[in-house]
Amino acid sequence: MDTTQMNDTLETKNKSAKHIKHISGEIITTARQVSIDIKSRNLIIIGRNGSGKTSFLKSLHQILMNNIDEGQLSQLENLRDQLRQAEETHQPRINPITRISGHESTLSYYREAIKKITEPLSISYVSSDNFVKEYKEAHAIIRFYEATRKSEILKVTAATALTPEMPDYKKKENLGRNLEQHLVNLEVNIGLAMRKGNKEKIQRIETWFKAFEKNLKFLFEDDSIHTVFDDENLAFSLKQDNRPPYSFQSLSSGYLAIFEIYADLLVRTEYFSVLPTELRGVVLIDEIDAHLHTSLQRKIFPFFTRSFPNIQFIVTTHSPFVVTSIDDALIYDISTGQECEDLSLFSLEHVVEGILGVPPISQKMQDLLQELTSKSNDENFIPEDINKLLEALSPHADTLDDESRMFYEIALNKYLTKKRARKNV
Repeated sequence: MDTTQMNDTLETKNKSAKHIKHISGEIITTARQVSIDIKSRNLIIIGRNGSGKTSFLKSLHQILMNNIDEGQLSQLENLRDQLRQAEETHQPRINPITRISGHESTLSYYREAIKKITEPLSISYVSSDNFVKEYKEAHAIIRFYEATRKSEILKVTAATALTPEMPDYKKKENLGRNLEQHLVNLEVNIGLAMRKGNKEKIQRIETWFKAFEKNLKFLFEDDSIHTVFDDENLAFSLKQDNRPPYSFQSLSSGYLAIFEIYADLLVRTEYFSVLPTELRGVVLIDEIDAHLHTSLQRKIFPFFTRSFPNIQFIVTTHSPFVVTSIDDALIYDISTGQECEDLSLFSLEHVVEGILGVPPISQKMQDLLQELTSKSNDENFIPEDINKLLEALSPHADTLDDESRMFYEIALNKYLTKKRARKNV
């Protein structure tokens, strides 16, 4: 393979890889050092409350914007060279106080500029040049969704052209509230394309709708779900077997929380003139499980990675259902610095206690078990007291984790032994 072919191969590989390879630095709220070897994978951040998960995401987002959006990363090597040269400069002999003051000011300028690019977090990219290029060409995004997100999907009042909305990708606000408007615009556009015989445009929009409905079937776990367009009222509804049609506005809070992110990314793909499967970039989501029932906590991360496979997702969560829902993400405990790669085959019980550090049983049940263990360990325990505790726990015995069940069985055995001993007296 010659040099040109090798460079082409490397460039293709870099373009297909997700952007971030490694993150290192300090969490500003805890002063804890982190070093995360992502290797271009998705990343799930876990850790106890107060460990700095949200602070980490905010810092990461700011550094990404400095590096890529503002293009400061391209200046880094030059700034470091300038700093080295300034540090090596001899102090002048004439008017030393004034010149030294100016010299220190120059050093301070370069140090602060470098600090803005590399602190509190430093990011290593697969190819920062490719990322900047894709971002400027509107083929890649950087988005941060905070835990306090609240979604709404606005009703449509009229069909509008897509072209005037193209600059919206530069805006910071969420575009997902315009999802139904976007669907109506596409429906009108496909009608116009049919009149003009524009087969290429028809195929592109139909492909988009098929992918959209395929993702809905996965999210709702229902192959019957599909969209229905009311051309008189310019409205879309969702239809499932054995259920009347319902609007996007009537979705439950859990589904709306998902659409807050999904719809925003989806609408942007059309403004970028790319398919959802082609959209690239980095998306940060704080508390991805917020507002979701456990059934949706299992679905949300696979749903996003399936819908946008070329986006690198970095999320925080407290949910064992999220942690065990995917097998191709790095899991990083920000409290301890430990990394795990695949927990999809582990039981929820193991993840809750061993990984998230939370007992797999309720506090009340834990208190009852501790009282039962403490009293049954006393050789002179009163059987009636033990029996009351056993009766309180027995309806839930089959749901206890292995360790709790062991303590329960030991106490039960001691109680039965003493009860038999009493009968034999």
